Amino acid sequence: MSDTKEVIEFKENALLVLSNEITEANYKLTVAEQKFMLALISQIDNRKDHFENIKISAKSLSDACGFTQKNGYQQLQQVIKKIFNRSIMVKKRNGAGFQLYNWVQFCDYFSCKDDNGADCSHIEFELDTRLCPHFLQLKNRFLEIGLNHLISFTHIYSIRFYVIFRNLVNNLPKCTKKYTFSEIIKMFQLSLAYQNTVNLKNRVIKASIDEINEKSDIAVEYEYYRESGRAHVGIIFTFWKKEKNNQKEMGTFPPKLTPSQEKPISTPTVFSEEKDNWSDEQQADYDSLVKYGVWPDRAKNIIATYGHAQIERNVKGCVSPNFKGNIKSLGAVLANAIINDTYQLVDEEKRKAAEREQECIIAEYQQMEKDRKEKEEKIITRNKELARIREQYTAEELENIMEELKVDYQKNNENFTDEISIKLKQYGIDPRHFISYVKGFFHYKNNNLRKNKLEKIGEKEIDLSVNFTFDGSPEAIEKVIKIYFKNNKKCPDSVLKQLNKKEISWTQFQTQYFNKFLELAKMCE
Repeated sequence: MSDTKEVIEFKENALLVLSNEITEANYKLTVAEQKFMLALISQIDNRKDHFENIKISAKSLSDACGFTQKNGYQQLQQVIKKIFNRSIMVKKRNGAGFQLYNWVQFCDYFSCKDDNGADCSHIEFELDTRLCPHFLQLKNRFLEIGLNHLISFTHIYSIRFYVIFRNLVNNLPKCTKKYTFSEIIKMFQLSLAYQNTVNLKNRVIKASIDEINEKSDIAVEYEYYRESGRAHVGIIFTFWKKEKNNQKEMGTFPPKLTPSQEKPISTPTVFSEEKDNWSDEQQADYDSLVKYGVWPDRAKNIIATYGHAQIERNVKGCVSPNFKGNIKSLGAVLANAIINDTYQLVDEEKRKAAEREQECIIAEYQQMEKDRKEKEEKIITRNKELARIREQYTAEELENIMEELKVDYQKNNENFTDEISIKLKQYGIDPRHFISYVKGFFHYKNNNLRKNKLEKIGEKEIDLSVNFTFDGSPEAIEKVIKIYFKNNKKCPDSVLKQLNKKEISWTQFQTQYFNKFLELAKMCE
Protein backbone atom coordinates (compact mmCIF):
# COMPACT_ATOMS: atom_id res chain seq x y z
CA MET A 1 0.00 0.00 0.00
CA SER A 2 1.31 3.41 -0.94
CA ASP A 3 0.53 6.38 1.21
CA THR A 4 1.37 8.72 -1.69
CA LYS A 5 -1.29 7.29 -3.98
CA GLU A 6 -3.90 9.91 -4.88
CA VAL A 7 -7.39 9.70 -3.41
CA ILE A 8 -9.88 9.63 -6.28
CA GLU A 9 -13.51 10.64 -6.39
CA PHE A 10 -16.06 7.98 -7.24
CA LYS A 11 -16.89 7.78 -10.95
CA GLU A 12 -20.66 7.67 -11.19
CA ASN A 13 -20.70 6.78 -14.91
CA ALA A 14 -18.38 3.81 -14.36
CA LEU A 15 -18.94 0.46 -16.06
CA LEU A 16 -18.71 -2.96 -14.46
CA VAL A 17 -17.01 -5.73 -16.43
CA LEU A 18 -17.33 -9.21 -14.98
CA SER A 19 -17.15 -12.76 -16.27
CA ASN A 20 -20.23 -14.92 -16.84
CA GLU A 21 -19.11 -17.20 -14.00
CA ILE A 22 -19.41 -14.32 -11.52
CA THR A 23 -23.00 -13.57 -12.57
CA GLU A 24 -24.18 -17.04 -11.42
CA ALA A 25 -21.66 -17.62 -8.63
CA ASN A 26 -22.74 -18.75 -5.18
CA TYR A 27 -22.46 -15.99 -2.59
CA LYS A 28 -24.53 -14.03 -0.08
CA LEU A 29 -24.23 -10.29 0.52
CA THR A 30 -26.63 -7.79 2.03
CA VAL A 31 -27.97 -4.95 -0.16
CA ALA A 32 -25.42 -2.52 1.31
CA GLU A 33 -22.57 -5.01 0.84
CA GLN A 34 -23.58 -5.69 -2.78
CA LYS A 35 -23.65 -2.00 -3.63
CA PHE A 36 -20.30 -1.47 -1.89
CA MET A 37 -18.63 -4.32 -3.82
CA LEU A 38 -20.17 -3.22 -7.13
CA ALA A 39 -18.89 0.30 -6.50
CA LEU A 40 -15.36 -0.98 -5.80
CA ILE A 41 -15.34 -3.26 -8.85
CA SER A 42 -16.51 -0.43 -11.11
CA GLN A 43 -13.43 1.63 -10.16
CA ILE A 44 -10.78 -0.89 -11.21
CA ASP A 45 -9.01 -0.58 -14.56
CA ASN A 46 -9.94 -3.80 -16.41
CA ARG A 47 -7.19 -3.22 -19.00
CA LYS A 48 -4.51 -4.07 -16.42
CA ASP A 49 -3.19 -7.59 -15.87
CA HIS A 50 -3.28 -7.32 -12.08
CA PHE A 51 -5.23 -5.50 -9.36
CA GLU A 52 -3.84 -2.28 -7.94
CA ASN A 53 -4.67 -0.79 -4.58
CA ILE A 54 -7.09 2.12 -4.99
CA LYS A 55 -8.01 5.02 -2.71
CA ILE A 56 -11.55 6.36 -2.98
CA SER A 57 -13.13 9.27 -1.17
CA ALA A 58 -15.39 7.91 1.60
CA LYS A 59 -18.04 10.57 0.97
CA SER A 60 -18.33 9.94 -2.76
CA LEU A 61 -18.44 6.18 -2.16
CA SER A 62 -21.12 6.56 0.51
CA ASP A 63 -23.19 8.72 -1.85
CA ALA A 64 -22.79 6.21 -4.68
CA CYS A 65 -24.03 3.38 -2.44
CA GLY A 66 -27.11 5.36 -1.49
CA PHE A 67 -26.21 5.49 2.21
CA THR A 68 -27.94 8.17 4.28
CA GLN A 69 -26.31 11.58 4.69
CA LYS A 70 -26.55 11.39 8.47
CA ASN A 71 -25.13 7.90 8.99
CA GLY A 72 -23.32 7.26 5.70
CA TYR A 73 -19.82 6.94 7.17
CA GLN A 74 -21.07 4.68 9.93
CA GLN A 75 -22.81 2.42 7.41
CA LEU A 76 -19.68 2.37 5.30
CA GLN A 77 -17.54 1.29 8.24
CA GLN A 78 -20.00 -1.46 9.17
CA VAL A 79 -19.86 -2.86 5.64
CA ILE A 80 -16.04 -2.80 5.59
CA LYS A 81 -15.90 -4.75 8.87
CA LYS A 82 -18.04 -7.52 7.39
CA ILE A 83 -16.90 -7.65 3.77
CA PHE A 84 -13.48 -9.10 4.57
CA ASN A 85 -15.11 -12.30 5.87
CA ARG A 86 -17.44 -12.71 2.88
CA SER A 87 -16.58 -15.34 0.27
CA ILE A 88 -17.69 -16.25 -3.25
CA MET A 89 -17.85 -19.73 -4.79
CA VAL A 90 -17.26 -19.78 -8.58
CA LYS A 91 -17.75 -22.80 -10.85
CA LYS A 92 -14.80 -23.70 -13.07
CA ARG A 93 -15.41 -23.18 -16.77
CA ASN A 94 -14.71 -26.84 -17.55
CA GLY A 95 -17.29 -27.88 -14.93
CA ALA A 96 -14.71 -29.78 -12.88
CA GLY A 97 -15.44 -28.43 -9.41
CA PHE A 98 -15.42 -24.90 -8.06
CA GLN A 99 -13.08 -22.27 -6.62
CA LEU A 100 -13.60 -20.35 -3.37
CA TYR A 101 -12.35 -16.75 -3.09
CA ASN A 102 -12.51 -13.81 -0.72
CA TRP A 103 -13.84 -10.60 -2.22
CA VAL A 104 -10.97 -8.34 -1.09
CA GLN A 105 -7.29 -8.75 -0.39
CA PHE A 106 -7.59 -5.86 2.06
CA CYS A 107 -9.94 -2.96 2.67
CA ASP A 108 -9.03 -0.14 5.05
CA TYR A 109 -10.94 2.90 6.22
CA PHE A 110 -9.07 6.12 7.03
CA SER A 111 -10.79 8.94 8.94
CA CYS A 112 -8.84 12.17 8.55
CA LYS A 113 -8.98 15.90 7.80
CA ASP A 114 -6.74 18.15 5.75
CA ASP A 115 -4.88 21.24 6.96
CA ASN A 116 -7.99 23.38 6.51
CA GLY A 117 -10.10 21.05 8.65
CA ALA A 118 -12.06 19.68 5.69
CA ASP A 119 -13.00 16.01 5.79
CA CYS A 120 -10.80 13.81 3.60
CA SER A 121 -11.76 10.35 4.90
CA HIS A 122 -11.15 7.63 2.32
CA ILE A 123 -11.16 3.90 1.58
CA GLU A 124 -8.10 2.02 0.37
CA PHE A 125 -8.69 -1.46 -1.07
CA GLU A 126 -7.47 -4.19 -3.38
CA LEU A 127 -9.53 -7.14 -4.63
CA ASP A 128 -8.45 -10.75 -4.05
CA THR A 129 -5.72 -11.38 -6.64
CA ARG A 130 -7.21 -14.78 -7.54
CA LEU A 131 -10.24 -12.95 -9.00
CA CYS A 132 -8.14 -11.31 -11.74
CA PRO A 133 -9.32 -13.74 -14.52
CA HIS A 134 -12.92 -12.74 -13.78
CA PHE A 135 -12.48 -8.94 -13.97
CA LEU A 136 -9.35 -8.11 -15.99
CA GLN A 137 -8.54 -8.38 -19.72
CA LEU A 138 -11.74 -10.26 -20.55
CA LYS A 139 -12.09 -11.08 -24.26
CA ASN A 140 -15.25 -13.22 -24.26
CA ARG A 141 -17.93 -14.63 -21.97
CA PHE A 142 -18.31 -11.43 -19.94
CA LEU A 143 -20.95 -8.81 -19.07
CA GLU A 144 -20.47 -5.06 -19.30
CA ILE A 145 -23.07 -3.00 -17.45
CA GLY A 146 -23.42 0.51 -16.07
CA LEU A 147 -23.27 0.79 -12.29
CA ASN A 148 -26.30 3.12 -12.32
CA HIS A 149 -28.44 0.17 -13.53
CA LEU A 150 -27.73 -1.67 -10.28
CA ILE A 151 -27.37 0.93 -7.56
CA SER A 152 -31.06 1.94 -7.58
CA PHE A 153 -32.31 -1.50 -6.47
CA THR A 154 -33.24 -1.84 -2.81
CA HIS A 155 -34.21 -5.52 -2.55
CA ILE A 156 -31.44 -7.92 -1.57
CA TYR A 157 -31.96 -10.30 -4.52
CA SER A 158 -33.01 -7.84 -7.25
CA ILE A 159 -29.40 -7.08 -8.20
CA ARG A 160 -28.56 -10.79 -8.49
CA PHE A 161 -31.51 -11.58 -10.75
CA TYR A 162 -31.01 -8.46 -12.85
CA VAL A 163 -27.35 -9.27 -13.56
CA ILE A 164 -28.30 -12.80 -14.66
CA PHE A 165 -31.07 -11.55 -16.97
CA ARG A 166 -28.98 -8.74 -18.41
CA ASN A 167 -26.12 -11.11 -19.19
CA LEU A 168 -28.40 -13.36 -21.27
CA VAL A 169 -30.60 -10.77 -22.96
CA ASN A 170 -27.81 -8.53 -24.26
CA ASN A 171 -28.08 -9.43 -27.97
CA LEU A 172 -31.35 -11.38 -28.06
CA PRO A 173 -34.96 -10.13 -28.37
CA LYS A 174 -36.32 -12.56 -25.73
CA CYS A 175 -34.74 -15.16 -23.44
CA THR A 176 -35.82 -17.89 -21.05
CA LYS A 177 -33.98 -19.28 -18.05
CA LYS A 178 -35.01 -22.32 -16.01
CA TYR A 179 -34.01 -22.94 -12.40
CA THR A 180 -35.00 -25.48 -9.81
CA PHE A 181 -35.77 -24.09 -6.37
CA SER A 182 -32.76 -25.93 -4.96
CA GLU A 183 -30.47 -24.21 -7.50
CA ILE A 184 -31.73 -20.76 -6.46
CA ILE A 185 -31.30 -21.62 -2.77
CA LYS A 186 -27.73 -22.78 -3.42
CA MET A 187 -26.81 -19.84 -5.67
CA PHE A 188 -28.08 -17.23 -3.19
CA GLN A 189 -26.95 -19.28 -0.15
CA LEU A 190 -30.38 -19.01 1.44
CA SER A 191 -31.21 -20.25 4.94
CA LEU A 192 -33.31 -23.30 5.82
CA ALA A 193 -36.41 -21.10 6.10
CA TYR A 194 -36.47 -20.91 2.29
CA GLN A 195 -36.90 -24.67 1.95
CA ASN A 196 -40.52 -23.63 2.40
CA THR A 197 -41.42 -22.72 -1.20
CA VAL A 198 -43.96 -20.13 -0.04
CA ASN A 199 -41.14 -18.08 1.52
CA LEU A 200 -38.98 -18.52 -1.56
CA LYS A 201 -41.75 -17.45 -3.94
CA ASN A 202 -42.92 -14.39 -1.97
CA ARG A 203 -39.77 -13.07 -0.32
CA VAL A 204 -37.16 -13.83 -2.99
CA ILE A 205 -38.72 -14.30 -6.42
CA LYS A 206 -41.86 -12.13 -6.40
CA ALA A 207 -40.32 -9.20 -4.50
CA SER A 208 -37.24 -9.13 -6.75
CA ILE A 209 -39.08 -9.46 -10.07
CA ASP A 210 -41.59 -6.78 -9.09
CA GLU A 211 -38.76 -4.34 -8.44
CA ILE A 212 -36.93 -5.26 -11.66
CA ASN A 213 -40.10 -4.72 -13.69
CA GLU A 214 -40.65 -1.32 -12.06
CA LYS A 215 -37.14 0.11 -11.99
CA SER A 216 -35.08 -1.51 -14.74
CA ASP A 217 -34.90 -1.64 -18.54
CA ILE A 218 -35.86 -5.33 -18.52
CA ALA A 219 -39.36 -6.85 -18.35
CA VAL A 220 -39.67 -10.26 -16.68
CA GLU A 221 -42.43 -12.86 -16.56
CA TYR A 222 -42.26 -16.19 -14.78
CA GLU A 223 -44.18 -19.38 -14.14
CA TYR A 224 -43.61 -22.27 -11.77
CA TYR A 225 -43.43 -25.84 -13.03
CA ARG A 226 -43.90 -29.36 -11.69
CA GLU A 227 -42.06 -32.55 -12.55
CA SER A 228 -44.03 -35.35 -10.88
CA GLY A 229 -46.67 -34.71 -8.29
CA ARG A 230 -48.57 -31.61 -7.29
CA ALA A 231 -45.78 -29.50 -5.75
CA HIS A 232 -43.82 -26.89 -7.74
CA VAL A 233 -40.13 -27.75 -8.05
CA GLY A 234 -38.78 -24.83 -10.04
CA ILE A 235 -39.39 -21.70 -12.10
CA ILE A 236 -39.05 -20.58 -15.73
CA PHE A 237 -38.19 -16.91 -16.33
CA THR A 238 -38.99 -15.17 -19.62
CA PHE A 239 -37.41 -11.73 -20.06
CA TRP A 240 -36.71 -9.10 -22.70
CA LYS A 241 -35.54 -5.51 -23.02
CA LYS A 242 -38.26 -2.90 -22.73
CA GLU A 243 -38.92 -0.42 -25.49
CA LYS A 244 -37.12 2.86 -24.85
CA ASN A 245 -40.30 4.89 -24.34
CA ASN A 246 -41.40 2.40 -21.61
CA GLN A 247 -38.10 2.42 -19.72
CA LYS A 248 -37.72 4.22 -16.46
CA GLU A 249 -34.78 6.62 -16.48
CA MET A 250 -31.84 4.83 -14.85
CA GLY A 251 -29.03 7.29 -15.41
CA THR A 252 -29.20 8.91 -12.00
CA PHE A 253 -28.18 7.69 -8.59
CA PRO A 254 -30.59 7.69 -5.65
CA PRO A 255 -31.18 11.28 -4.44
CA LYS A 256 -29.63 12.24 -1.13
CA LEU A 257 -31.96 13.14 1.71
CA THR A 258 -31.37 15.67 4.43
CA PRO A 259 -31.58 14.34 7.99
CA SER A 260 -35.05 15.84 8.39
CA GLN A 261 -36.25 14.02 5.26
CA GLU A 262 -34.86 10.61 6.17
CA LYS A 263 -37.31 7.83 6.96
CA PRO A 264 -36.82 4.22 7.89
CA ILE A 265 -36.06 2.07 4.86
CA SER A 266 -39.27 0.44 3.69
CA THR A 267 -39.69 -2.99 2.14
CA PRO A 268 -38.90 -2.90 -1.56
CA THR A 269 -42.02 -4.45 -3.02
CA VAL A 270 -44.42 -2.02 -4.67
CA PHE A 271 -48.03 -2.53 -3.63
CA SER A 272 -50.31 -2.79 -6.63
CA GLU A 273 -53.66 -2.33 -4.91
CA GLU A 274 -54.92 0.92 -3.51
CA LYS A 275 -55.93 1.08 0.13
CA ASP A 276 -59.58 1.58 -0.88
CA ASN A 277 -59.61 -1.86 -2.54
CA TRP A 278 -58.24 -3.77 0.44
CA SER A 279 -60.08 -6.69 1.95
CA ASP A 280 -61.18 -6.70 5.59
CA GLU A 281 -58.15 -8.84 6.48
CA GLN A 282 -55.73 -6.41 4.81
CA GLN A 283 -57.34 -3.43 6.52
CA ALA A 284 -57.14 -5.20 9.90
CA ASP A 285 -53.47 -6.06 9.27
CA TYR A 286 -52.72 -2.43 8.33
CA ASP A 287 -54.42 -1.08 11.46
CA SER A 288 -52.53 -3.58 13.60
CA LEU A 289 -49.12 -2.72 12.09
CA VAL A 290 -49.64 1.03 12.43
CA LYS A 291 -50.90 0.57 15.98
CA TYR A 292 -47.66 -1.17 16.98
CA GLY A 293 -45.38 1.47 15.45
CA VAL A 294 -44.79 0.41 11.81
CA TRP A 295 -44.60 3.39 9.44
CA PRO A 296 -47.78 3.64 7.28
CA ASP A 297 -45.91 3.41 3.94
CA ARG A 298 -43.94 0.44 5.15
CA ALA A 299 -47.11 -1.20 6.46
CA LYS A 300 -48.71 -0.85 3.00
CA ASN A 301 -45.71 -2.47 1.33
CA ILE A 302 -45.69 -5.31 3.87
CA ILE A 303 -49.39 -6.00 3.26
CA ALA A 304 -48.85 -6.04 -0.52
CA THR A 305 -45.86 -8.39 -0.27
CA TYR A 306 -46.71 -10.87 2.46
CA GLY A 307 -49.82 -12.90 3.15
CA HIS A 308 -52.27 -12.46 6.01
CA ALA A 309 -51.16 -15.68 7.75
CA GLN A 310 -47.49 -14.60 7.81
CA ILE A 311 -48.34 -11.13 9.13
CA GLU A 312 -50.74 -12.48 11.76
CA ARG A 313 -48.41 -15.10 13.24
CA ASN A 314 -45.50 -12.66 13.51
CA VAL A 315 -47.69 -9.96 15.09
CA LYS A 316 -48.87 -12.50 17.69
CA GLY A 317 -45.27 -13.59 18.27
CA CYS A 318 -43.90 -10.08 18.75
CA VAL A 319 -46.78 -8.53 20.67
CA SER A 320 -46.57 -10.37 23.99
CA PRO A 321 -46.38 -9.41 27.69
CA ASN A 322 -42.69 -10.36 27.64
CA PHE A 323 -41.76 -7.63 25.14
CA LYS A 324 -39.69 -4.82 26.68
CA GLY A 325 -39.40 -1.54 24.80
CA ASN A 326 -41.36 1.39 23.47
CA ILE A 327 -43.83 1.41 20.58
CA LYS A 328 -41.24 2.67 18.09
CA SER A 329 -38.77 -0.11 18.80
CA LEU A 330 -41.60 -2.65 18.61
CA GLY A 331 -42.51 -1.41 15.13
CA ALA A 332 -38.99 -2.08 13.82
CA VAL A 333 -38.86 -5.51 15.46
CA LEU A 334 -42.30 -6.39 14.11
CA ALA A 335 -41.52 -5.34 10.52
CA ASN A 336 -38.27 -7.33 10.48
CA ALA A 337 -40.03 -10.34 11.99
CA ILE A 338 -42.64 -10.31 9.20
CA ILE A 339 -40.03 -9.87 6.45
CA ASN A 340 -37.88 -12.73 7.82
CA ASP A 341 -40.95 -14.74 8.95
CA THR A 342 -39.28 -15.29 12.31
CA TYR A 343 -42.19 -17.04 13.96
CA GLN A 344 -42.74 -19.42 11.06
CA LEU A 345 -39.56 -21.13 12.26
CA VAL A 346 -41.01 -21.32 15.76
CA ASP A 347 -44.18 -22.96 14.40
CA GLU A 348 -42.03 -25.37 12.40
CA GLU A 349 -40.08 -26.36 15.52
CA LYS A 350 -43.34 -26.94 17.39
CA ARG A 351 -44.61 -29.10 14.52
CA LYS A 352 -41.43 -31.16 14.50
CA ALA A 353 -41.60 -31.58 18.27
CA ALA A 354 -45.20 -32.77 17.96
CA GLU A 355 -44.17 -35.22 15.23
CA ARG A 356 -41.36 -36.57 17.42
CA GLU A 357 -43.78 -36.95 20.32
CA GLN A 358 -46.24 -38.76 18.04
CA GLU A 359 -43.47 -41.09 16.85
CA CYS A 360 -42.60 -41.92 20.48
CA ILE A 361 -46.25 -42.68 21.24
CA ILE A 362 -46.50 -44.94 18.18
CA ALA A 363 -43.25 -46.72 19.10
CA GLU A 364 -44.49 -47.22 22.67
CA TYR A 365 -47.81 -48.58 21.41
CA GLN A 366 -46.02 -50.95 19.01
CA GLN A 367 -43.82 -52.21 21.85
CA MET A 368 -46.92 -52.77 24.01
CA GLU A 369 -48.54 -54.73 21.18
CA LYS A 370 -45.38 -56.79 20.75
CA ASP A 371 -45.24 -57.55 24.49
CA ARG A 372 -48.94 -58.44 24.49
CA LYS A 373 -48.52 -60.86 21.57
CA GLU A 374 -45.48 -62.48 23.21
CA LYS A 375 -47.47 -62.89 26.43
CA GLU A 376 -50.38 -64.41 24.56
CA GLU A 377 -48.03 -66.81 22.77
CA LYS A 378 -46.56 -67.89 26.11
CA ILE A 379 -50.04 -68.47 27.55
CA ILE A 380 -51.07 -70.48 24.48
CA THR A 381 -47.88 -72.58 24.70
CA ARG A 382 -48.43 -73.14 28.42
CA ASN A 383 -52.07 -74.12 27.90
CA LYS A 384 -51.08 -76.56 25.18
CA GLU A 385 -48.49 -78.13 27.48
CA LEU A 386 -51.02 -78.28 30.31
CA ALA A 387 -53.57 -79.95 28.02
CA ARG A 388 -50.96 -82.46 26.90
CA ILE A 389 -50.14 -83.35 30.51
CA ARG A 390 -53.79 -83.76 31.33
CA GLU A 391 -54.26 -86.11 28.41
CA GLN A 392 -51.03 -88.05 29.03
CA TYR A 393 -51.38 -88.71 32.78
CA THR A 394 -54.21 -89.70 35.03
CA ALA A 395 -54.97 -87.81 38.20
CA GLU A 396 -53.44 -90.56 40.31
CA GLU A 397 -50.19 -90.55 38.30
CA LEU A 398 -49.89 -86.80 38.62
CA GLU A 399 -50.58 -86.95 42.35
CA ASN A 400 -47.83 -89.57 42.83
CA ILE A 401 -45.32 -87.56 40.78
CA MET A 402 -46.25 -84.43 42.70
CA GLU A 403 -45.72 -86.14 46.04
CA GLU A 404 -42.26 -87.36 44.98
CA LEU A 405 -41.44 -83.91 43.68
CA LYS A 406 -42.56 -82.20 46.90
CA VAL A 407 -40.44 -84.45 49.08
CA ASP A 408 -37.32 -84.10 46.91
CA TYR A 409 -37.93 -80.39 46.39
CA GLN A 410 -38.14 -79.70 50.13
CA LYS A 411 -35.14 -81.87 51.00
CA ASN A 412 -32.96 -79.97 48.51
CA ASN A 413 -33.91 -76.48 49.71
CA GLU A 414 -36.47 -75.99 46.97
CA ASN A 415 -34.14 -77.14 44.18
CA PHE A 416 -34.57 -79.89 41.65
CA THR A 417 -32.20 -82.86 41.80
CA ASP A 418 -30.82 -84.46 38.66
CA GLU A 419 -32.82 -87.61 39.38
CA ILE A 420 -36.14 -85.79 39.50
CA SER A 421 -35.22 -83.73 36.42
CA ILE A 422 -34.37 -86.88 34.50
CA LYS A 423 -37.60 -88.48 35.65
CA LEU A 424 -39.65 -85.47 34.52
CA LYS A 425 -37.95 -85.55 31.12
CA GLN A 426 -38.83 -89.21 30.82
CA TYR A 427 -42.45 -88.23 31.35
CA GLY A 428 -42.02 -85.47 28.74
CA ILE A 429 -42.49 -82.66 31.27
CA ASP A 430 -40.41 -79.47 31.49
CA PRO A 431 -39.02 -79.27 35.09
CA ARG A 432 -39.20 -75.43 35.04
CA HIS A 433 -42.96 -75.41 34.55
CA PHE A 434 -44.07 -78.63 36.15
CA ILE A 435 -45.26 -77.10 39.44
CA SER A 436 -47.46 -74.55 37.68
CA TYR A 437 -48.77 -77.25 35.35
CA VAL A 438 -49.68 -79.52 38.24
CA LYS A 439 -51.23 -76.66 40.20
CA GLY A 440 -53.30 -75.80 37.18
CA PHE A 441 -54.37 -79.40 36.82
CA PHE A 442 -55.48 -79.67 40.43
CA HIS A 443 -57.31 -76.34 40.14
CA TYR A 444 -59.09 -77.71 37.07
CA LYS A 445 -59.87 -80.99 38.87
CA ASN A 446 -61.13 -79.25 42.03
CA ASN A 447 -63.39 -77.01 39.96
CA ASN A 448 -64.88 -80.03 38.24
CA LEU A 449 -65.46 -81.80 41.60
CA ARG A 450 -67.04 -78.66 43.03
CA LYS A 451 -69.24 -78.30 39.95
CA ASN A 452 -70.41 -81.88 40.20
CA LYS A 453 -71.09 -81.42 43.89
CA LEU A 454 -73.18 -78.29 43.30
CA GLU A 455 -75.21 -79.97 40.64
CA LYS A 456 -76.05 -82.83 43.00
CA ILE A 457 -76.93 -80.93 46.15
CA GLY A 458 -79.81 -82.55 48.02
CA GLU A 459 -81.34 -85.97 47.51
CA LYS A 460 -81.80 -85.63 43.73
CA GLU A 461 -80.17 -83.93 40.76
CA ILE A 462 -81.42 -80.36 40.11
CA ASP A 463 -81.69 -78.62 36.73
CA LEU A 464 -79.53 -75.52 37.00
CA SER A 465 -80.52 -74.02 33.64
CA VAL A 466 -80.95 -70.24 33.88
CA ASN A 467 -83.93 -70.31 31.54
CA PHE A 468 -86.74 -70.45 34.11
CA THR A 469 -89.43 -68.24 35.56
CA PHE A 470 -88.96 -67.04 39.14
CA ASP A 471 -92.26 -67.37 40.96
CA GLY A 472 -91.03 -66.83 44.56
CA SER A 473 -91.46 -70.46 45.58
CA PRO A 474 -88.90 -72.19 47.89
CA GLU A 475 -87.74 -74.30 44.94
CA ALA A 476 -87.18 -71.22 42.80
CA ILE A 477 -85.30 -69.43 45.62
CA GLU A 478 -83.05 -72.46 46.12
CA LYS A 479 -82.43 -72.72 42.39
CA VAL A 480 -81.34 -69.03 42.19
CA ILE A 481 -78.82 -69.54 45.02
CA LYS A 482 -77.44 -72.73 43.44
CA ILE A 483 -77.01 -70.97 40.08
CA TYR A 484 -75.14 -68.22 41.96
CA PHE A 485 -72.64 -70.75 43.41
CA LYS A 486 -72.38 -72.65 40.11
CA ASN A 487 -71.29 -69.42 38.35
CA ASN A 488 -68.46 -68.71 40.83
CA LYS A 489 -70.62 -66.49 43.02
CA LYS A 490 -72.02 -64.47 40.14
CA CYS A 491 -75.70 -64.14 39.30
CA PRO A 492 -76.43 -64.23 35.53
CA ASP A 493 -78.25 -61.27 33.96
CA SER A 494 -81.18 -63.46 32.95
CA VAL A 495 -81.80 -64.39 36.60
CA LEU A 496 -81.53 -60.77 37.70
CA LYS A 497 -84.18 -59.84 35.13
CA GLN A 498 -86.48 -62.49 36.63
CA LEU A 499 -86.01 -60.97 40.09
CA ASN A 500 -86.60 -57.44 38.77
CA LYS A 501 -89.94 -58.53 37.35
CA LYS A 502 -90.95 -59.33 40.91
CA GLU A 503 -89.52 -55.93 41.98
CA ILE A 504 -86.72 -57.62 43.97
CA SER A 505 -83.15 -56.39 43.73
CA TRP A 506 -80.20 -58.73 44.14
CA THR A 507 -79.21 -57.01 47.38
CA GLN A 508 -82.70 -57.46 48.79
CA PHE A 509 -82.66 -61.11 47.74
CA GLN A 510 -79.32 -61.78 49.48
CA THR A 511 -80.47 -60.03 52.65
CA GLN A 512 -83.84 -61.77 52.76
CA TYR A 513 -82.46 -65.28 52.17
CA PHE A 514 -79.10 -64.89 53.91
CA ASN A 515 -79.53 -68.07 56.02
CA LYS A 516 -80.34 -70.09 52.91
CA PHE A 517 -77.10 -68.84 51.32
CA LEU A 518 -75.10 -70.00 54.36
CA GLU A 519 -76.77 -73.41 54.33
CA LEU A 520 -76.04 -74.11 50.69
CA ALA A 521 -72.53 -72.61 50.93
CA LYS A 522 -71.57 -75.16 53.62
CA MET A 523 -72.88 -77.95 51.40
CA CYS A 524 -70.67 -76.71 48.57
CA GLU A 525 -67.44 -76.82 50.56
